[in-house]
Amino acid sequence: ANKPASKPASKPANKPAPKPAAKPAAKPAAKPAAPKAEKKGAAKAPAPKAAAAAPKPAVRDAKQRSDAANHNGL
Repeated sequence: ANKPASKPASKPANKPAPKPAAKPAAKPAAKPAAPKAEKKGAAKAPAPKAAAAAPKPAVRDAKQRSDAANHNGL
């Protein structure tokens, strides 16, 4: 594909291309959306594991946090 691009016929096409290139700039926003989906998927997988391991410590942490909040309030 790169070889045909070197043809002079493609050079004129490159001049109009810059304008379409601005439109693709909006498409890149769609590409980040895919990484977000990947992050969501990754977050879903680790979250259950952390939640499964954390429940008991989480309760203790919550109590400690509430106690700390009460101390801070005083």
